[in-house]
Amino acid sequence: MLIQSIKDSIWDCIKDKEVALFMIFSDQGEILWHQGRGVRGRNIIDGKGFCRSYCLEALKKNREIAEVDCLINLNGH
Repeated sequence: MLIQSIKDSIWDCIKDKEVALFMIFSDQGEILWHQGRGVRGRNIIDGKGFCRSYCLEALKKNREIAEVDCLINLNGH
């Protein structure tokens, strides 16, 4: 139920954007869910099909998700 709530909140942020990949991962780097472009693997370190450096940077920041937080990365811009 909590994961669905998080997915719905994020979808509200990005529904009007062209999104190639939507991915949720734990603070340990475990890939919990993804939608869109194909992703292989179960964790950030070993996975393929996404920009690993952006995910690792997000893990370093280790911030809590707040209602106003919405990170949208469009081709690194």
